[in-house]
Amino acid sequence: MIKIKAHLSFRPTTEKAIKGITAALEELDAVVAHENREIEKQDAAIDRAAKARLDAFTRRDRAEQIAKRFNDLVA
Repeated sequence: MIKIKAHLSFRPTTEKAIKGITAALEELDAVVAHENREIEKQDAAIDRAAKARLDAFTRRDRAEQIAKRFNDLVA
């Protein structure tokens, strides 16, 4: 009975440890890749928002300049 129990119980080995470490490293690499994709998506959204903001400033400044010219004509 002791031999059967010893045979069925967990026995740590170098191979099992290396296999476990390798699996953990692969999972961490997958996490890093996923987070990099998320960062790239957020960077793209930030870039689009920054461009839209700059375009809005340009339109505002142009409208302000035109309004000033009209005010100068009327005054």
